[in-house]
Amino acid sequence: MQLACVSCNNVFHHTTMSFSSLRRYHLLLPVALLLTALFVRPSYAEKISQIQKVVAKSSATAQSFITDTNFNGFKKTAGKARAMLIVPKLDKIGFILGATGGTGVLLAHDMVSGKWSYPVFYTIGSISMDIQFGSDTSEIIFLVMTVKGLKALLNTQCKLGKDVILAAGPMSSASDTATKKTDILYFRRGLEASGSFSLNGAIIAPRNSWNTLYYKKAVDPADILLRHLSSNPQADALLETLSAAR
Repeated sequence: MQLACVSCNNVFHHTTMSFSSLRRYHLLLPVALLLTALFVRPSYAEKISQIQKVVAKSSATAQSFITDTNFNGFKKTAGKARAMLIVPKLDKIGFILGATGGTGVLLAHDMVSGKWSYPVFYTIGSISMDIQFGSDTSEIIFLVMTVKGLKALLNTQCKLGKDVILAAGPMSSASDTATKKTDILYFRRGLEASGSFSLNGAIIAPRNSWNTLYYKKAVDPADILLRHLSSNPQADALLETLSAAR
């Protein structure tokens, strides 16, 4: 009888240990997955795919703004711009403090021929000290209207509202808020696009690692935007889309 009890206790002990181990496994699995997502670097092929998707999405965003009748002012103004920065996905997250960030492509506009340069990758980001909660995602396009604005973007980084004067672009083709004092106009569309929104203080900077991967060599933004020293056929569809913005 004692032997039977000992056996039962052993079975109970091992079963309890198994359930305990299983429970710990399920508790730790999400943590492990999160750490993997944070620290495992994507392969070269995955990086290239990610970069190409930003170009494709930028083309789709530009096309949708050009054809959207609610943004007639964008199409009218784009033909006068010296450059265009397209951010197909701008994320805004608020949990006490607010953070905004995204990656896009900058293309320069030849004011004589009307042609657009090949794209250079840029990031935009900001931190807000205002208390806020929630999140939203939007598409945004910046139109660089002055030489000063373009030069500022060619620097290591550009702070909106400090290095350049920023303003919301005209929504209607009849209206014209673009003035000689405005360096960059922006057009934004998203679920919360009608709510409170500010980009003053945001930092825009070249994403050099992506530019190197995309053009298969180290390049300066001016090499692509102004000197046209490199190209990538994958962006031809984007250039064709922008040719309609006149």
